[in-house]
Amino acid sequence: MDFVAIILFLAFYYLRPQEWFELFGQVRFVQLVIILSFVSLFLRERSVKLADFLKTPHDWMILLFFAWVVFSSPTPWETFKAVSPLAVFYIVIVQTLTTLPRITKFLGWWTFFIVAIAALAVASEYGFDPLHGYDITHGRMKGRLILRLSIFNNPNTLGHAIVPAIPMLYYFCLWKRPIFMKEIGIAFIGLPLWCVWLTVSKGAFLAGCVTTLATLTFGRPKTVQIAIITAAVLGGSTLIYMMPRMQELNKSKTDEAIMGRVAASAYGLDTLRRSTTGLGYGNWLKGFFNAHNYNKAAHSSYVQLGAELGWPGFYLFFGILFCNLRTLVSARTENPEEERIRRILFVLVTSYM
Repeated sequence: MDFVAIILFLAFYYLRPQEWFELFGQVRFVQLVIILSFVSLFLRERSVKLADFLKTPHDWMILLFFAWVVFSSPTPWETFKAVSPLAVFYIVIVQTLTTLPRITKFLGWWTFFIVAIAALAVASEYGFDPLHGYDITHGRMKGRLILRLSIFNNPNTLGHAIVPAIPMLYYFCLWKRPIFMKEIGIAFIGLPLWCVWLTVSKGAFLAGCVTTLATLTFGRPKTVQIAIITAAVLGGSTLIYMMPRMQELNKSKTDEAIMGRVAASAYGLDTLRRSTTGLGYGNWLKGFFNAHNYNKAAHSSYVQLGAELGWPGFYLFFGILFCNLRTLVSARTENPEEERIRRILFVLVTSYM
């Protein structure tokens, strides 16, 4: 039941049925799944113990980060209630994915749901549009693809969400697979590639290029890594500038979108320097509005975390990422299946970063 619960979480997170049908609008699917998954940990044959929650450096780093988020907030109790479900689900994920088969299936479902979102978005361009996003794509978004769900209703968020599926499909279907699986993999990879292309998102293009570069170099011999990185340095910028909208980077002092991100970064850095505890979790928009008299999203986890949590929270956040990367880089695998999972996890961490 615990494994079923975390798969349901992925389904509700990506497909978001509460936004498809008005009948489901008041149902808190994710909260129900979190409760179900947490309870199931104690009902299974080998129930969890308190000592299981703090067994690795990753666990301690998450605990310290969680504690700082609450401590640094101007309203600690409200913040504790807001972030507790996230901490609980971290525990559930760690305690549920304890074997290679479970991790493999979980990552397989994860890939499936990302590809499903890409398929829904692309299909809206070809007549199948149950969420009625076509008019937004070709109206307010000026031809840049969106999917009319709350977390994908912007070309940039859609593009970034789809990017990891490309290298994930590569490892699931192409890397050290028989020829028939490679043929299937090539066909499927075209779908998220086309979806990202249609978003015309500069950020998604850059994230895709960096993630692909990391995917191609990870686990390779040093000579191959040097050759790939050298080729990327010499020819990568030219290829990137050939992509749609990339020429806008040359207008960084006049482009409204870029200037808005510059203003957000400048405000975030200034706040980071002025305050040890930051604005407090969830207070970015309020703080920016008070300083500039207009609203502006941070457009960056790093900028927002630095401003809201100060230097301690910023370093703890990077500590979590460091623990993840160090584990993946230093892990020694014994067979191709273990190596496949190691590389897919590296893809997920890299694309997120």
